[in-house]
Amino acid sequence: MSDPISAGHDAYRAWLEATRPQLEQRAWSAAFASEEYPYPYTRLRLDPVPLVPLNRPLSQTRIVLVDSAGVYRNDQPRFHAEDVEGDASYRLVPTTTPYADLRIAHDHYDHAAAEQDLNSVYPIERLDALAQAGVIGSLVPTVLSFSGYIANAEVVVEQLAPDLLRQARGLGADAALFVPV
Repeated sequence: MSDPISAGHDAYRAWLEATRPQLEQRAWSAAFASEEYPYPYTRLRLDPVPLVPLNRPLSQTRIVLVDSAGVYRNDQPRFHAEDVEGDASYRLVPTTTPYADLRIAHDHYDHAAAEQDLNSVYPIERLDALAQAGVIGSLVPTVLSFSGYIANAEVVVEQLAPDLLRQARGLGADAALFVPV
C-alpha cells in the first residue's frame, strides 16, 4: 500500500485552506462534504487491522477507557475545541474523579445525552460495575481522554494513536475500550 500520510498531506492542506471560512463558521458538515469544494476532504484508507483475541478471559482482563468525548478535569487545561483543525492532545483523568469535577470541551457533537448521563460518553460507572460483578478483571484507574474532532488524520496516525497506545501499555492495560462520539 502506498503511504497514505504523505499522499494526503498536500490534499489536506488544500482542503483546509479552501474550507477554512466554513470551519470558522462552524459549518462542519458543509466543509467535510466532498462534493461541495474543489478540494475534497481526503479520508485515510488504511489496511484493516486483524482482530487480536484476548489471551485471557475477559474476567481477568485489565481494561483502559479511551474516550473521545473531550472530557477533562476542571483543574486540567481545556481542549482547544474551537480550533478549526481540532486538538490532538489528550488528558489523563483519574477514574475516581467525581463527575461534578469533569468538563467537556468538544464542539462537534450534541452534549444533551452527556449532560443527562455522562456514562453515555464516559462510562466509568458502567465499567466499574462490570469490574465489581467480575465481568471484566479490572479497570485501569486512569482514562485516556481526547477531543475526537481532529481534522488532520496524519496527526492522529503519527502522533495521537501511538501516544495513547504507549500510555495504555504503561498503565498496564491488557485491552482498551474506545468510546467514540
